[in-house]
Amino acid sequence: MGGIANWMNKLNNGSSKEEILDGFLASQEFVNLCDSYGIKATNKPNPIQDAVDRHNEIRGEIYNGSLIKWSDDLANSAKDYANYLASIGEFKHDNSDYGENLFLSSYNSTYVDAINSWYEEKFDYNYQNNSCNGVCGHYTQMIWANSTELGCAKAIYSTGNYKGYTLIICRYNPAGNYIGEKPY
Repeated sequence: MGGIANWMNKLNNGSSKEEILDGFLASQEFVNLCDSYGIKATNKPNPIQDAVDRHNEIRGEIYNGSLIKWSDDLANSAKDYANYLASIGEFKHDNSDYGENLFLSSYNSTYVDAINSWYEEKFDYNYQNNSCNGVCGHYTQMIWANSTELGCAKAIYSTGNYKGYTLIICRYNPAGNYIGEKPY
């Protein structure tokens, strides 16, 4: 299935309009459509690559190597859980085997918005004695050296106190944040 039917199918299967638009603007179909009108497609958004790049930029600030890569399986898992939470109006961690960061916003946020929010926790983390002065678990999960795969998803709450809010979930494999262990 291709063309408009593919994008309508995604809408019917629970993807948000924003996700579909982001996906379409990052697709070869968009480039081909622009080409057919003599328009060069440039600077198209690519939320997946942006999320990977931002994670690797943050990780690169503290150590070399251990780049993180995108995982469609993790993204699909995160998407299923994000859709579930958005449909029941709750905000809580899953009990999966993956590392997981959750982000909630009253505006239409991007993966990078969530990542930058988690990055701010770096100022509460003390590497020397492996402790937090506040919240820093999102940050330490992002920089966890053994976590090599990343998948993120976004959903919009349809009910409850968060109705209309954006939920972003990023999952990591292998999981990090083991008590007593440093992230790198």
